[in-house]
Amino acid sequence: FLEDFMRSPSVVALLCLAVLLVSSLWAGTTGKIVGVVKDKNTGEPLIGVNIILKGTPLGGATDEDGSFLILNVPPGTYTLLAQYIGYRDVEISNVKVSVDFTTRVNIEMEESTVELGETVEVVAERGMIRKDLTASQSEVSAEEISQIPSEEFRDILQLKAGITRDESGAFHIRGGRSSEVGFWVDGLSVTDVFDGSVAVEVENNSIQSLQVISGTFNAEYGQAMSGIINIVTKEGGETYSGKVSSYVGDYISADDDIFFNIDDISPTAIYNFQGSLDGPIPGTHKRGRFFVNFRRFYNDGWLYGQRQFIANGDTTVVNGRVIGTPGDSAIVPMNFLSWYTGQSKISYRVTDLLKITGTLNFETRRFREYDHFFKFNPDGDFRKFRWSYNTAITVDHTLSKRTFYTLKFARVENNFRQYVYKDPLDPRYVDNSKFVVPAFNFSIGGQKNQHFKRTTLTHIVKFDITSQVTRRHLAKAGVEARFHKLHVLDFNIIDGAPNDPDLFVPAIPDPTNPNYNEYTFRPFEFSAYVQDKLEFEDFIMNIGLRFDYFDSRGRVLADPRDPSIFTPLLPEHQQMSLEERRKIWYKSPSPKYQLSPRVGVAYPITAQGVIHFSYGHFLQIPEFSRLYENANFRISGGKDNFFGNADLDAQRTVMYEIGLQQQFLEDVGADVTLFYRDIRNWVGSSELKPTYRPDIFYSQFENRDYANVRGVTVSITKRFSNHFSANLDYTFQKAEGNASDPRDTFNDIRAGREPRKILIPLDWDRTHVLSGNVYVGFGSFGAGITGRYETGLPYTPNPVQGTRVGANIQKGLRENSGRRPDLVTFDLQAHKEFYIPVGNQRLKYRVFARVFNLFDRRNEQIVYDDTGRASYTLRARVSGATVDPRFITQPQFYTEPRRVQLGVSVEF
Repeated sequence: FLEDFMRSPSVVALLCLAVLLVSSLWAGTTGKIVGVVKDKNTGEPLIGVNIILKGTPLGGATDEDGSFLILNVPPGTYTLLAQYIGYRDVEISNVKVSVDFTTRVNIEMEESTVELGETVEVVAERGMIRKDLTASQSEVSAEEISQIPSEEFRDILQLKAGITRDESGAFHIRGGRSSEVGFWVDGLSVTDVFDGSVAVEVENNSIQSLQVISGTFNAEYGQAMSGIINIVTKEGGETYSGKVSSYVGDYISADDDIFFNIDDISPTAIYNFQGSLDGPIPGTHKRGRFFVNFRRFYNDGWLYGQRQFIANGDTTVVNGRVIGTPGDSAIVPMNFLSWYTGQSKISYRVTDLLKITGTLNFETRRFREYDHFFKFNPDGDFRKFRWSYNTAITVDHTLSKRTFYTLKFARVENNFRQYVYKDPLDPRYVDNSKFVVPAFNFSIGGQKNQHFKRTTLTHIVKFDITSQVTRRHLAKAGVEARFHKLHVLDFNIIDGAPNDPDLFVPAIPDPTNPNYNEYTFRPFEFSAYVQDKLEFEDFIMNIGLRFDYFDSRGRVLADPRDPSIFTPLLPEHQQMSLEERRKIWYKSPSPKYQLSPRVGVAYPITAQGVIHFSYGHFLQIPEFSRLYENANFRISGGKDNFFGNADLDAQRTVMYEIGLQQQFLEDVGADVTLFYRDIRNWVGSSELKPTYRPDIFYSQFENRDYANVRGVTVSITKRFSNHFSANLDYTFQKAEGNASDPRDTFNDIRAGREPRKILIPLDWDRTHVLSGNVYVGFGSFGAGITGRYETGLPYTPNPVQGTRVGANIQKGLRENSGRRPDLVTFDLQAHKEFYIPVGNQRLKYRVFARVFNLFDRRNEQIVYDDTGRASYTLRARVSGATVDPRFITQPQFYTEPRRVQLGVSVEF
């Protein structure tokens, strides 16, 4: 990838200039501790007091006014030790450090007339508000994660204000598209640039801190418009510790009228094994530390099919009805999930000021996504595979007590495969035209014949340097370069013997065939920013400016009216050879760049109240799938041609928010925030474009869609005390736009409708979302319950005229004017701990149970558009007697039924 870097001299110049001018940068993985040390009796500041962060090499000394500063502190809870000759040592426990925040610890020391070694122990006071919070965000610690009923970090995210999930489970922050969320792990982006999803799974057991930034995030974060999910993983401790856990479970539900085979209870339908180990690396004198975690997980799922027909069979006619070749009637899981994941982090302190860290996260999974049509021909549906990893090397160097820098090199790779049979020439592929059935009927044979293969590879170089320039100014700046490589192979199996009607020979289409699409592109990103955090008694301000540069290095048509290089339309182009056409056919897209200013202010109004407001410009390059779809511009007759657009501009949003933090009691606080987002340059689809043939048209992605989101979030937190803790989060929002799907305009034209020119509720708009969790702990026993209420997603009512024949009519009903039923879900987790001595150690055992969808509520998340319910439709009557009544009940229209898990863990 360095060769690609050297091909961009302008980018090299920008990088060098930014490194020379940079004053500092915060990498988004650490916080800082500041405070003042005074004599308890006189109130005078003490100079030269040694401040030690126990268990780490971090620390400092007080200056002439008694103040001290400790930078680059990983998130967690620490004990602070203050030592001064002639004074008693002071040890302050429960000092919590959060990413990107300042923890203030003021210390009072008293003179000692006794022998050295006497220590005053103090528990740090923790307020319920953050005086330096300038934009909405929340943090969940490793301890809090263990108390919430959850299997993965996504279960925790859905409890946070401003976050909603759509019918597919994808996240939306403050009304944006799911691809607008940025995922960061240990200071590096792990967002899959192809579709905007998270590239590598991170297990809950590996997370030290989970930070959700739903407001105006700082200039250090880029390529996201809605919010940031920032994860910091665990690092090895001073002593060896480990944990092994395992659980089994299944779905237990009374809804056997909806979920086929749900009454067949198998304790091992779900099983999980996970183990972690951390501590010092032997032979390194505790300068080296490690953390490793491994997980094996399997879930049969709750959606089953039955092999009544075989995919590669034939058809026969029985009593005038066409049926397929009978199968063995075996029960087949159709939404199973099987994965292996691993996380490891190895760090070594070359000196107290220089640390090198290596990380490796990997994931491999097999899964299926339920397709109701294939319920009785389950072998005809896709099998899906994914394996991915990210690895990074970080050099962390402290130059002085006020300055440190980090240098990161990383590689992120994500591979996805989708097919029915691995070998595209597998003789089990058959002619699907023999198995056509009427609407509202199940497949009787045949299979999906697409083969899809995708590899996304990203190399990252990132330089960060942090310095407390003055007591009031924490200036920040940084540079980053990302080198991508995207390879896609997508084709449909065709008949290699088209002239023999009695024979089907599977074949891979020729590269010039419209059924074949393959491309490789190497886009490039560069970014730089400067930022300053001003901390005064009366206010705190974050100001920043970010520069983003992107070159898709794709292809743009030189003559848009003759798109396909393989089947040209213009006569003079047809007379050229393919090589001659390659020289004139394409041109390079223009590089894209933008400056994005961001500002946030926190203003304390009382000792327990803080007002904050923020404003920022954010941009995001569209998902690479939008840039390169049908990258060879293959066309066929009619209006069904669609292309990507490598010359798309960045999508942009302007975000505003104002909020109030207020502490009511010692352990109760609240946050109320109003927000507004103006979204422009959203990717949409163009109207039909002409070619040199009057019967051939095409559409492609363009920056043309618009949306706006407004709302209010309320968060109330009760910290653990008196045996319980609680959180309550509420979101009210209106998300409106002219298109939810970037293809909406194209789909409207194909359906003969006028493209939409008004604002409607977006497909993922939930007006009200209320979530909360309560944890109760008594000694060795603990239990937590979470609950969620969500208003239903919008849908477009489409009533049916007639019972057997007739047409669908739109009686003046506006798109997305209907609402699906509301969703309500409760999850429960309970545990009991006990200790058993083994040798000279006491092992901690924990027996636990988790129940998801505790009350087995029948939540309808997808509905028929004529009735607004998942349970019935009138549209089937149009097909008359050909309807299979079993087809009407579609289990994927509902959320998952009750899931029960029982397990045990052992810690040392």
